Amino acid sequence: RFCASESDSDASTSKTASTRVSALFACCPPGPDERETRSSISSGWSETERVTRIDSRPMACILLDVDGVLHVSGVAIPGAPAAVAELRSAGHALRFVTNNSTRPRAQLAQELRDVGFEVEDDEIQTTARTAARELAGKRVFALVMAGVVPDLEGLELVGEGAHAVLIGGCDETVEPNQVFSYMNLARAFAEIQLGAELYCLHKNRWWQTSRGPLLDAGAFVAGLEYTTGVEA
Repeated sequence: RFCASESDSDASTSKTASTRVSALFACCPPGPDERETRSSISSGWSETERVTRIDSRPMACILLDVDGVLHVSGVAIPGAPAAVAELRSAGHALRFVTNNSTRPRAQLAQELRDVGFEVEDDEIQTTARTAARELAGKRVFALVMAGVVPDLEGLELVGEGAHAVLIGGCDETVEPNQVFSYMNLARAFAEIQLGAELYCLHKNRWWQTSRGPLLDAGAFVAGLEYTTGVEA
């Protein structure tokens, strides 16, 4: 929010007029190149000026989080689709960034479209695709939800003899019970002890759902870091 408040009670008594800005909120970077403002005068004769639009050419795009920001458990947050549409109508390039590590990018994009958001698949940026680029050419022991495997294309997923251990995230199904079983975590521990590097798609302690906060895979990452002395 941008606003500057001027009150006639703060005016100078000298012949040279002056005003005092009592409140100013701004964001940077980048600084705005052009602004549209609206002024209003209250019953107390206090004039408030608000910036209603900012054109900022140096800004390449706007990054929008997804889970808990645009929707919660697949239900759009009221006003969020309209806000995204307004950003597009203003000419802004958008990227939707998410550490959701349970479903592939194409599915995430379709789910957003299903609840009213205008979004293209290639506008979704996921940690799984980032991991695939980072670990390209390596043998990877991956504890991830099955749904995210398509975004790990190009990795050699193995059960032992790994160059890297990759920890994904949890979802609201029973699948995390299987993925993060004692045997699987013990295998991850052993691979790291044998020299594998430790990677994770995120370190979230919990995430927000319609049922309230649920434990996330950051707890398992922290456990492996603690037992192996290796930081993800």
